[in-house]
Amino acid sequence: MRHVLPPRPNLAYLKHQARELLTAYAAGDSKARQRVEQYLPAIVHRSHSRHASGRFVLAHALAVIAREYGFSSWPQLKQHVETLALNQQIAAQAVTSADRAQRRLAAQQRIALLAERVMLAAREQQLERLFAMLAIPARDSKALRAYLVEHQLYGVMIDALLLSVEHANARIRFWGAQAMDHFADQRCAEPLRRLLHDPVPRVRWAALHSLQCADCKLTPLAPTDDVLATIIELALNDPSIKVRRVATYELGQVCADPRAVATLTAIRAQSMDRRILHDAQAALARHARAGTR
Repeated sequence: MRHVLPPRPNLAYLKHQARELLTAYAAGDSKARQRVEQYLPAIVHRSHSRHASGRFVLAHALAVIAREYGFSSWPQLKQHVETLALNQQIAAQAVTSADRAQRRLAAQQRIALLAERVMLAAREQQLERLFAMLAIPARDSKALRAYLVEHQLYGVMIDALLLSVEHANARIRFWGAQAMDHFADQRCAEPLRRLLHDPVPRVRWAALHSLQCADCKLTPLAPTDDVLATIIELALNDPSIKVRRVATYELGQVCADPRAVATLTAIRAQSMDRRILHDAQAALARHARAGTR
């Protein structure tokens, strides 16, 4: 009986069929003997004559399986299955590549549309609308920034963000300070330093992080001595626990300065806040390890 290969034939399964046939033939199964006699009658004849070469082995079983699927030999069936698998793999890779390219194009179009809307809000000084559109994942923020830089629009974005620094609404000042963590140039350094003295705590800690964090920016903002003095003051005496936490963390990033080490040592001895103690201890431990190297 002629068998039909499935769309995705499996060599391991075909070999398993051959082993089952071999076992059944050796056990005297009549259907197995009929299958072998149909495709390898000489083997059956020699086995009846007890000829030494009439022993039915796995190679014979593989040949029977191949002929049942319409191939003259097992090597031909094996080559056909391997060729099918290779062609299917190539086709799948082509589909995957096309899908990736389509997704990249869709992402680029989405970022271009976002940039167009962001620039409209920036030029019209619609800060609330601008910040609402900037509430996006970090990956999209980087893509948007790259697009603005490539199209020489980055300065327009910074101009709009700088307007937020003096805004009467604390929410706008806070959003502006947060946005400068990803979108900033050196013009943002002095406005962010001024926001360290803002009457609203969340504005202070957002400005502090954006001023000190270098990882999210195209280029770090140039530090000045007065910033460290302000951070120390915030870490020791700010009435807001969140501001003190952020200031302690940022001090831990500048332990090369002995003033930071002295302040962290004092904080470790005095603070009762677990988060502050953890950050102070971790920073001092890193500093100690660096000193032993």
